[in-house]
Amino acid sequence: MKNYLKLFVVLSLAVSTFSFADAQKNLKLLHLAKVTGIYDQLEEQKIAYSKSSASVAQQYLKQLKNSMPNVPEEFSDYLGAEFELYMSKIGGVIDIDHAVDSYIKLIGPKLTIQEVDQIIRFQESALGRKFTQVNTEIMGSWSNDILAGVRNKMQVHLKTFTQNIMNKAASYKRGAITKK
Repeated sequence: MKNYLKLFVVLSLAVSTFSFADAQKNLKLLHLAKVTGIYDQLEEQKIAYSKSSASVAQQYLKQLKNSMPNVPEEFSDYLGAEFELYMSKIGGVIDIDHAVDSYIKLIGPKLTIQEVDQIIRFQESALGRKFTQVNTEIMGSWSNDILAGVRNKMQVHLKTFTQNIMNKAASYKRGAITKK
């Protein structure tokens, strides 16, 4: 019985030591995320996505109006406003807490606590702060540049998608007319 009790105590201490070490590392990784500008960069990306999404909405609606010229203007205006509102909220899809947690889960196993400490020391130095500031400043522009490429590709895909839908709709009309 004494051996089981000793084993239980040893295992309990080992588990609590690992849990404390993990908690300490997670706190340091959260601090690392802060000093490396992860939070600010994610905010910049949210803004960039929202701005880009509004542009995508306008382009899609233009294509939709061109492909359906007989749709009443009131409906087009309503659809445009709804779609633009929907697309403007795309940036809100980014959950910053989830993104940071995901970052920590991905980077945590790849760095020792000593390496995290060294990175934090660098990030808190004058050069590290400058790097983080510059990196954060360019994040919005970088995201916009990436999204411009996505937007251009989306235009082509949406145009093809819309044309395919219109062709399919026209085939139903033709089928209904020929059956009479």
